Amino acid sequence: MGSKLSCAPQVVLYVCASLILARFGVCGEPDFLKRYYDIPEVVAIVDGAPISREDFIARLLCDHGVEVLRSMVTLMLIEGEARRRGISATDKEVLERFNPLFEALEKKETEKLMRAGLPPNISPMMLWAEAKKYVLLEKMLRNEIRIDDVEMRRYYYRPQVYKRFNPDPVYDVREIGVLTPEEANAIWGELLRAQRERKDIARVFSTLALKHSKMPTAKLLGSRGYLSLDELPHEYKLILRAAKPGEIFPPTQVQIDGVNYWVILWVRDIKVPPKVPFEEAKAEIEKELFSEQLALRARAFISELWDKALKEGKIKVMVAALKELVEKGAQPEKQGEVTRKR
Repeated sequence: MGSKLSCAPQVVLYVCASLILARFGVCGEPDFLKRYYDIPEVVAIVDGAPISREDFIARLLCDHGVEVLRSMVTLMLIEGEARRRGISATDKEVLERFNPLFEALEKKETEKLMRAGLPPNISPMMLWAEAKKYVLLEKMLRNEIRIDDVEMRRYYYRPQVYKRFNPDPVYDVREIGVLTPEEANAIWGELLRAQRERKDIARVFSTLALKHSKMPTAKLLGSRGYLSLDELPHEYKLILRAAKPGEIFPPTQVQIDGVNYWVILWVRDIKVPPKVPFEEAKAEIEKELFSEQLALRARAFISELWDKALKEGKIKVMVAALKELVEKGAQPEKQGEVTRKR
């Protein structure tokens, strides 16, 4: 079945397929990435009707062609400049950059990907290209970047960075929320009696939560899981700021999601994560700052490569639908900014 998309006639499909196949082996992708090159003639069958390879590639070209082609051209320009300087990136070097980011992608660790300047939905193939781009740019531009102790210390004390190295305590808070003070006081009385009689408070609290609580956590025996104070309702912060493990707090009126509750809180546990002082964090901070500054320098460097290549007529786009690529030149790439951002 031929393509029905006007922006991608048969010749465009051929070029798009050629672009994909031309990448085979060029970047030295791991074997598990090469399965993306094996596109059957029929990509899927829906209720007996096929989606052909041609239609599938045409849609990809229409929706993402400019973005992907720009990224591919950028990498080729960087590779060409690196060759002229006698610089190369081995598969081992690229893998060292790629593997932890691919692991983050597999585990959906979006914060780690964002710190690397990458979108959470980046494809493994684009991730490999970004890793190779990073290695080559690092080798070409490292001598232009200087990081001193004052700058590292200033970076360490950025609020988000400092909190990452010095995370807040997390609280395992159990809650029972009812709608009247009378019911709350009755439950509070049962808990005090259980304490006096040295009963298993965990069992008693769980039973009362399941039986009486009107909050969404009732089915979880009143548990919110381990959360920092910043992740808990504002009223809870005021109560728990000086709390100790095992404390049970008397009924307090709070409003959560527009509902007024009388809440009894039990601090089942408090975990205090280890803190990493500046001196111990310096090596990681230096890497992150280097990546941040490399990203800034790389944007200008890539723009220079594009301007030079366009001026010398070294970029020729054979697909009419992608001609705007040449007109716009180097634009911020949606798939990644090469390195970490803050």
